[in-house]
Amino acid sequence: MNFAELIRAARIDKKLSQKALADQVSTSAKPKGIWATYIGQIEKGQKVPSDDVCIELARILGLERDAVLLAASRDRSDNEEARALFDRLLNERRLELDAREIRLLRECEPWMHSLAQIRRKYKGREDDITTLLSDLASLDKKQWEAAKIIFARFKEPFEEEG
Repeated sequence: MNFAELIRAARIDKKLSQKALADQVSTSAKPKGIWATYIGQIEKGQKVPSDDVCIELARILGLERDAVLLAASRDRSDNEEARALFDRLLNERRLELDAREIRLLRECEPWMHSLAQIRRKYKGREDDITTLLSDLASLDKKQWEAAKIIFARFKEPFEEEG
């Protein structure tokens, strides 16, 4: 995903208009924000903003700052070797999460927390967790509703130990 696609997808995921996003961007050089048309140019790949604006975009959109800066630097560069270097850095550090992945991680945070607790409790039995997840994924709507009732009743074992 290039810089333009990353920003556009994250903005849409946050349900922000280009104007709403532009109004939130405030840097020392642009204390009153930037123009919505500039966001449009960024999303079309016509412009790559300054590092200060990139950092603000990352903050507002909930993106990894380093990934945004690397993607912007890659797209700013006209040297193929430099672009390849930025691509390697992005891939090696695994920072390039697209907006869908970020949204899913946020939505699944309670699940991830619970799974981490289960994993700590049953260390060495990760195959059991994989089987459980597979079984849960195959439940129909009625089965899922029943599972939610069961999970609600047996919530205590998964709570943080104080």
